[in-house]
Amino acid sequence: MSLAAVPLTPLDPHGRDHHGEGARLRAQGAVVAVELPGGVAAWLVTRQETGRQVLADDRFTKDPARWGAWQRGDVPADWPLAAMLTLRNMTNVSGADHRRLRAPLARAFTARRVRALEPRVAALTGELLDALARLPARAAGEPVDLRAHFAHPLPIRVICELFGVPGHRVPRVRELCAGLFDSTATPEEAVATHTALRQELAELIEERRTHPGDDLTTPLVEAGDETPAALAAPEISEGPETHPAPGAAATPAAPRPANTPAPPRLSAPELVDTLMLMIVAGHETTVSLLVNAVRALLTHPAQLELLRRGQQPWSAAVEETLRWDPPVANLPFRYARSDLELCGRAVCEGEPVLLGFTAFGRDAEQHGPDADVFDLTSDTARGHITFGYGIHHCLGAPLARLEAAVALPALFARFPGLSLAQGDPVPLSSLIFNSLSRLPVVLEGARPHR
Repeated sequence: MSLAAVPLTPLDPHGRDHHGEGARLRAQGAVVAVELPGGVAAWLVTRQETGRQVLADDRFTKDPARWGAWQRGDVPADWPLAAMLTLRNMTNVSGADHRRLRAPLARAFTARRVRALEPRVAALTGELLDALARLPARAAGEPVDLRAHFAHPLPIRVICELFGVPGHRVPRVRELCAGLFDSTATPEEAVATHTALRQELAELIEERRTHPGDDLTTPLVEAGDETPAALAAPEISEGPETHPAPGAAATPAAPRPANTPAPPRLSAPELVDTLMLMIVAGHETTVSLLVNAVRALLTHPAQLELLRRGQQPWSAAVEETLRWDPPVANLPFRYARSDLELCGRAVCEGEPVLLGFTAFGRDAEQHGPDADVFDLTSDTARGHITFGYGIHHCLGAPLARLEAAVALPALFARFPGLSLAQGDPVPLSSLIFNSLSRLPVVLEGARPHR
């Protein structure tokens, strides 16, 4: 039965209880029909092994052109998740185009380059911890929002330095990135934020075109072939594989002949969209990882003590957080290339599939009967797929792990009396991300900086 013929379970668009929701859906089966905001229907995968299969299955594509409801205009142009479909980067393509868009980053984003960042990450961490120690609220014993003052500024500064965003642009880029996930924004405000961020990144690309640097934006620019003027016109279609919103004005170029290889270089919109993906996703997921890890450790003091005594490495805390409380809750989309069966469900051609990572992380079939327990001594954390799988494994995974492995021990060493402030934490209002909008803590027992 297609999505049109089965009952839909609504997903909470505000993500108020991703784990509770994931458990309820997982109990319904490995593949569940769900309703997204705006009455949009999709399949949600709730079991990790099924998710791994989907990630590796060439019967699915990432190309939104395959989604019939999107192409027909049944999903409106101002749908809250539309921006994730219209971006032209490696998250929305498959096959040769995926390899073409991923290759410049893979060549530049090497493990050696990431390891070389450790001293800089440590220095930035120290600066932020010094700033925390100087906060008047800390001195008065009042709560401090650790997300705003530590977990957020560290990843955005690291990713901006890595991609060569000059200092005078960082505050604006940081503001616009935060605005992308503002659930209170009107459609007009959301479009304005998206447009402004694209313009900032287009200007950065032009700066690197004329003044190359030792950063990751420079090799992207070198992989491009469009004129600077084209950077300001992402809404213009460059062929049948560009995905403008339904009803949006577009001037298609001549279709590429069948069986013709994809162009080897990145187009102007692809440059901007790839840079947007790496800067936005490259810091937002790490923010959530840091927030979720601190909260997990403060609510599991026996586990924190294992780290303080050196009985478990800090990398164990990072991996267990990635499994038990992953930064991403639900990741859209894969689309069926043809009618197929998935765990007893008849998925029709063009129907969308989400991957439920919060459901994966506590899947007892994958992680054992204690999957709901945060346990640094368990060896099941190594089996998580929070950063994807196979050719779709996240390029930024080594950087996220490095930042967390540096920042977490430094934070707890500097503030050994760190504790959660009283009151219920407020979840981040998001269908996609799984974290808290604020992390109020009391910074007791600060030690001097060494």
